[in-house]
Amino acid sequence: MTAEPLTPQQRQRVERCKPLVDQLARVLSRRLARMTEEDLRSTGYEALVRCGQRYDPESGASFRTFAYHRVRGAMIDAARRAVPGLRRRSRALRSLQANQALLEQAQQNQGGDGPDPRRLKQRVAAVAELVAQATAAVMLSRAGPKDPERLVDEGTDDPDEAIDDARLRDQVRHAVAQCCSEEERSMLQALYDEGLSMSELGERIGRDKSTVSRRHAAMLKRLSAALQQHPP
Repeated sequence: MTAEPLTPQQRQRVERCKPLVDQLARVLSRRLARMTEEDLRSTGYEALVRCGQRYDPESGASFRTFAYHRVRGAMIDAARRAVPGLRRRSRALRSLQANQALLEQAQQNQGGDGPDPRRLKQRVAAVAELVAQATAAVMLSRAGPKDPERLVDEGTDDPDEAIDDARLRDQVRHAVAQCCSEEERSMLQALYDEGLSMSELGERIGRDKSTVSRRHAAMLKRLSAALQQHPP
């Protein structure tokens, strides 16, 4: 089935946001070495066109805001599909997937794509909390599964860096054990060790994606608080 062509207004919105696609492709290509900038840009343009077709100006949100998370998410999904097993091997991809979920959850919490009605102090606190959760997600993606035969990731030649990296992983695992239930630890293992997406994990445990995203954000909130008490 052929997609409906863009109207002149839709095409104008899409054309104005092409630099956004270029910027996202450039940034993500540095973190996902197995995906070229050109491949990511092509995926992003396709996603941008779909956004142009689905965008409703009556929603009150800008088209750029509407398109940003959807284009970024499409690029991350393309990277997952590009190389079998990449999501299990790539620390960067696991971190990107987790942070994408946090951004989407934060957007839902403020009531969609429209203007944020909260006062400045509340918005600053919300951003600080999002940064703390994102930091915890990055640490989780670095920790990986326990492997007594390996001190540090391949390619690290500096002994001091290897020791620091091993200590950080142990500290993150300890924090997870202290502040997460057995069920929550299983969820984190699926997301960060196996590389499942929120939707895939939801299918596995019989929950919808939004429920998994909320629980993920809550776990990272507790984990970030534990790590702040004893910084790695």
